[in-house]
Amino acid sequence: MATLLAGDAGPLLNDLVPIGALSGMRIEEICQLHVSDYRDEMFSVWAGKTDNARRTVPIHSGLEEIVKRRTEGKKDSEYLFDDLPPIPKSRETRSDPLQSSSPVSSQGGGG
Repeated sequence: MATLLAGDAGPLLNDLVPIGALSGMRIEEICQLHVSDYRDEMFSVWAGKTDNARRTVPIHSGLEEIVKRRTEGKKDSEYLFDDLPPIPKSRETRSDPLQSSSPVSSQGGGG
């Protein structure tokens, strides 16, 4: 946890963690975001654990730099987080490889 809070977890987690913390979105919801899901300072969440997961989430002002950097120069069809590790055949979701390799999961935290 200290690694994440210190901002030393690498570019991917240094962007993912603040989005999760300031939006309330689950990690898989964030990993599923496309560039087109960002409009008018809002994220449109289309996929989640339940039907109630479909919603619009306002983007906290502290995330503007991250979102701008992650959308700039990309096509609408591209993922916001296009630098995730490939999904192994034994996994089902885009966030699975990330969760198993993160400093939090390797220290027995998270969840």
